Amino acid sequence: MGSTETARAAPDAGRYDSTRAERFAWLTPRVAVPVLAGLMLVGLALRLAKLWDGVYADELSTLYIVRGRSLGDMLDIVSSDAEVSPPLSFIASWAFARLGSAPELIRLPSLVAGMASIPLTYLVGTRAVGRTAGLVAAAIVALSPFMVYFSTEARGYALAIAFLLASTLTLLRALRSPGRRWWVAYAVFGALAMYSHYTAAFPLAAQLLWVLWAAPRARAAALVANLLALILYLPWLPGVLGDTSSSTLPLVEAFVASGFDAKLTALAAWAFGGPYLPPADFPGTWVVALGAAGVAVAAVAAIAAGARRPAPVGPPAIEHGTALLICLGLSAPALELALALAGGPEIFGSRNLGSASAGMALAIGALVSAAGPLWGGVALAAVMVAFVAGSAANLGSANAKPDFEAAARWIDARAEPGDVIVDVHDVRSTPVPLTPLDAYLGGGFDTFRPLMPVGPPPFLPFESEPPPAGRLIDRALREGRGSRVFVVGLDERMVTSGGALAAIEIGPAGDPGSELFALPGSARTVESARFPGLRDIDLFLLEDGKR
Repeated sequence: MGSTETARAAPDAGRYDSTRAERFAWLTPRVAVPVLAGLMLVGLALRLAKLWDGVYADELSTLYIVRGRSLGDMLDIVSSDAEVSPPLSFIASWAFARLGSAPELIRLPSLVAGMASIPLTYLVGTRAVGRTAGLVAAAIVALSPFMVYFSTEARGYALAIAFLLASTLTLLRALRSPGRRWWVAYAVFGALAMYSHYTAAFPLAAQLLWVLWAAPRARAAALVANLLALILYLPWLPGVLGDTSSSTLPLVEAFVASGFDAKLTALAAWAFGGPYLPPADFPGTWVVALGAAGVAVAAVAAIAAGARRPAPVGPPAIEHGTALLICLGLSAPALELALALAGGPEIFGSRNLGSASAGMALAIGALVSAAGPLWGGVALAAVMVAFVAGSAANLGSANAKPDFEAAARWIDARAEPGDVIVDVHDVRSTPVPLTPLDAYLGGGFDTFRPLMPVGPPPFLPFESEPPPAGRLIDRALREGRGSRVFVVGLDERMVTSGGALAAIEIGPAGDPGSELFALPGSARTVESARFPGLRDIDLFLLEDGKR
């Protein structure tokens, strides 16, 4: 449907630039569809390259919840303090986990949703503004390291993004089409987004506010549709109430740094980088600067182009479609900041901005499209170079999740009956008793986890304490006499001397208050290995020199 036809069908849906289709007349569906297909292939290749990274961090909670449990038992845990997220992504991961024993199977729902988000982004951008905006946004979604990360993590972010895009698309269709079916679809997809992740509430609120402003005749229908979405969400209301009062909420805030500089870092990481490393390390300061400069050029040129457009009365108004996409992109940062300023929980972190990731891509696409061929081309080149550079850096082993699967294989290839494993991994930052090594290591080993808190989950930061680690390590070494001891953990916990393991750091890694547990002189390192990644893993095979 062309822009002129759109305006006739639904005048309240917004004012669209009828000259843009002529300005980019060469960008026909015959050209756009193959380009979109190519972007999907590139996006799939980038995601498959990361899909088999080791299960890590929040994914351990998902694996603990879904592995080896019935659907009912799994939902009981999701409803407990062991998790503060809605259930849909866990249900999807639970279903895919039935396909086999590989821990990575729990990521498949995110992979499907992440791939679906590429064409959905194109459709939303095309319907709201035009094919140029849609293709630019789809390219960003395909290449963005953060979107690749969401597509290969077993959490609810990718599902929420896909359902938010579907919600936006059906909203635009509802504004342009008679009947109720698109309003019902808008409500259903909005509810599914909220069943996937709570932060979906921010883009959904932006959608509704935009409709109330841009389409006065559709206000009643939009409010009724949102009421329907709320009704569909009522079955999870007890879960919402439980999560908002959960004792594990400190886990959410524990990883969110406060202060202006921290928020700028979170914004840069969300826009151009990833969740684990600061932007200076990944994708690099110059990449962030180039991408931000491209967005700034597009924004200034779009404003200037709008100022040159004649308006009957008063200053020129922003196009409604462009306004929608900008609202979606700013929704999570603006509303999370407002929530914190209003005394609510501090959740302004790069991961929690993720629900607006596709919106950010769409906003950039809209600005590039509105900037015109010259400055829009300059801005597009800068933005694309930034995302291509980020994607290339993301493929390196230095940006892979810690490879505990390789560590498990190393142990399995050398282990003998009676061998002992010391798993030096700090799990106090997760509500479940599972380490990354547990996800891959076969049974039959006598395993000691000196930094795992005792008792049932959830484990709360700074409240749940591990057992006396030195005593537990000493016990492991004693029990390993006559056999061997494997010590595995992140490299910052291992103190070596001449290539041999000499001591293990106990306490927060690098903290001045941490203690060192010195290995007895009889513990002799006979073999070691290092597995590189975001955080390197060191593995030592020890023998008792007295054996």
